[in-house]
Amino acid sequence: MTLSYKFSAKDRFTIGSKSYRFIKFDAATHDYYFTAEDPDGFVEIIPGEKLSELMASPAWQHDPGYFDLDNRRGGRTSEIRLALTPTRQRHRTVFSHYVAGLLHLEIQNRTATLSDASLTAFRCRLQRQFAENPTDLRRKLGRLRAGDIYSVPKVPGISTLRKHYRIYMKFQGDVLAHKPKQPRVLKMRRAACSEGLAVTQDLIRKALTPETRGKAAPANAVVSAMRALNKQRGAERLPSFYVYSERQIQRMIANLPPFEVACAQLGIDKARHQFSSYLSGLAPVCLLERVEIDDWEVDLITWFRMLGLTELLPIETLEKLPIGRRWICVALDVASRCVLGLRIAAAPSAEEFRKLLEMVISDKTDLAQACGAKGAWAQYGRPMSIAADTGASFIATATTERVTDLNCCIEHAPVKCAELRGTDERFFGTIGRTLMHRLPGHTQSGPENRGDYDAGANACLDDDDLIRILVCYIVDEYHRSPHRGLGGQMPVSKWNDLEKEAGFLQPPVDRMTRCAALGIDINAKLGKQGVLVFGNHYSCDELRQRYAEGRNRDLRVRVDTANLGLVAVAIDEKWVAARPHTRDMECISLSEWEEQCVALRTRFKNEADLSAEYRSHAVKTIRDVTTTARARLRRQQATPFGHSTSYVQHLQNTLFSGFRFREEVKPTFGPAPDGLGQEILPAPDPALPVAVTDLSRAPDVDDENQWDDWQEQPEEEWRLEEEK
Repeated sequence: MTLSYKFSAKDRFTIGSKSYRFIKFDAATHDYYFTAEDPDGFVEIIPGEKLSELMASPAWQHDPGYFDLDNRRGGRTSEIRLALTPTRQRHRTVFSHYVAGLLHLEIQNRTATLSDASLTAFRCRLQRQFAENPTDLRRKLGRLRAGDIYSVPKVPGISTLRKHYRIYMKFQGDVLAHKPKQPRVLKMRRAACSEGLAVTQDLIRKALTPETRGKAAPANAVVSAMRALNKQRGAERLPSFYVYSERQIQRMIANLPPFEVACAQLGIDKARHQFSSYLSGLAPVCLLERVEIDDWEVDLITWFRMLGLTELLPIETLEKLPIGRRWICVALDVASRCVLGLRIAAAPSAEEFRKLLEMVISDKTDLAQACGAKGAWAQYGRPMSIAADTGASFIATATTERVTDLNCCIEHAPVKCAELRGTDERFFGTIGRTLMHRLPGHTQSGPENRGDYDAGANACLDDDDLIRILVCYIVDEYHRSPHRGLGGQMPVSKWNDLEKEAGFLQPPVDRMTRCAALGIDINAKLGKQGVLVFGNHYSCDELRQRYAEGRNRDLRVRVDTANLGLVAVAIDEKWVAARPHTRDMECISLSEWEEQCVALRTRFKNEADLSAEYRSHAVKTIRDVTTTARARLRRQQATPFGHSTSYVQHLQNTLFSGFRFREEVKPTFGPAPDGLGQEILPAPDPALPVAVTDLSRAPDVDDENQWDDWQEQPEEEWRLEEEK
């Protein structure tokens, strides 16, 4: 059974962000009726059991007597709390209530009345009691601080006693009823005129400079300037201004807005940073709801060199290699604090942003294994919003295009407001504080901390070493360490919990969207067999129809360098997927394909058309290449020596120019699953004459006469399905 609550119509009730007034209580149904304090004034009916639960929640607030105009608590205009009043006023209120309570007690015991004689005797007794035993009064008024002077307060006069007694009886012993509506204002005669005060305030603002820090130095400067001004006015036979003391001027400075004082003494940038609120943007509750991307110049001197080239170089040559500080580009999920992408860059650019987005939407476990990490780096997905600053790489048109094609939005924080992207900034601070000091070549945070340490002379790491160190640190240490921003939970466990509880706001990126949004643009010409990209023919129904119509054959193609099993072709303002004629290009990256094609091109430099047998052998070699070589190529793509847009376009126009494979294997037909027509079966792996695992050890073939015994194979023309 729920007990009924006694409310008044003059009380105010706040539920969430809405205010209500009490109307009535229905004893039959145990329902409470409230009316909303808004123009509509709708009635809210709350059952008794629900009201009990609501009163225990933080959304409930009850203000008794809020709508009472005679309420001394302030009514509608202000809500006065005893703890928020000044100390002097609070002691005076409590003391008045205490004296009125003692008078009420004696009147009840019939030892005192409200007559003048009785109140005079009461005052004398009470004053003598305070002087002889002040402990009770001290306990009532509060503890005194060290150094405070305690004086026995005087009991109010006869008329004041009667007034407080009436207030005590009217408001039934409410302490706040004895609080005066307005504090007393001491009327003091000012010796300064308004003009002199304005001149003093103007001198104070001029004295607040970076050279005069604090309050004492500006106050001394104002007094000196005021005396010099009075001396000048005396020479002109003008009345002198009142000269405030240094202590008075210091109080004037203390009354100025602190932000204004900080701007004058510290500068606008430091003042804004000092008084800015601690913000980190919106607090996301789902994975990839907000991803922060930023770049940071590493506090480390490293060698600028291509991977794997300096192991055989002498020390004299190594000393001539360029050294310096690299940039790292990081993408971080705010909800779980997991790192979604990491790249080493020579300088921030829109190209590095594109490559970083590729890491955000991809599983990076293969990169973690290539760098020697034990854990998996399986945190990836399509972000909902991306937060970045106003750097040139983030506001570029290409960046906006890539983000929009991924169905995401990008937010740019105002200039010099790093607190709006605090998660990424704190991550960089964590790296500098916990990792960089362990590495040789650390530049420290400043010359004072660096001392006589020569960072350039101690530099011995290259880009390959740096990417391995950073990836291992993120995967095995940062993701698996308690995070203070997550309440002591590890980022990897927070990711797993959020994935089970809320999941992702957007589905993962499919291969076609990835290729069309983040692929590299190249130009290709449409032929009978489709478009020729990196020596492979790609085709689809749309391309065959375009070729049959004889329309413009210069096409724009986008290539995903991580997987050559699909390309995106722009046809009539629409991206369509085109696949290679053979299925063996699936999961083959451009770096691996380039390495084998360079070997083929070098060996058969006089032949433009290579047989499908050697092409299949190249694909098989890529799949059988050692783990160390594949790891090296994978790490290279996360450094400045990875494939850039200009380099990929250069490969298409140079290495793969006129480079194609002759189709020797005739298609094999079989019955279709639905029984209508036939389908082309996958081509079997060609039988190689010599089983080799490296093209460098393939059998010697005469370059001039190796194709003399082969007959020219005519190209098969394409036909539409209606033609016979």
